[in-house]
Amino acid sequence: MVQCLPVTVDICNSVGISLIKQSRKKNMDIVDLQKEIALALEVEVGQVLPESQIGSIEEWDSLGHISILSRLDLVYDNITERVPDLASCTSVVEIHKLLEQNGL
Repeated sequence: MVQCLPVTVDICNSVGISLIKQSRKKNMDIVDLQKEIALALEVEVGQVLPESQIGSIEEWDSLGHISILSRLDLVYDNITERVPDLASCTSVVEIHKLLEQNGL
């Protein structure tokens, strides 16, 4: 049985779509973070390096930054509400450091 997100249960059941809620990750290493950022930006993982920052990857512009925050919210159960400083992080290293400081 596939579990739908609570907010969308009726909608996904009515159209036959199943959504799987991702479990919260803990202690993400920088390589995992690079993978999540690559997914958010829809780029190859090799394009996202620890030293990557906003503007260093074509897709990491202001909209790409929002995509990264949305992806992290998905992976970490709305982390941007608990750690609002994530929005001002502009590099992979800064994001990773802030996640570590918050026990993630």
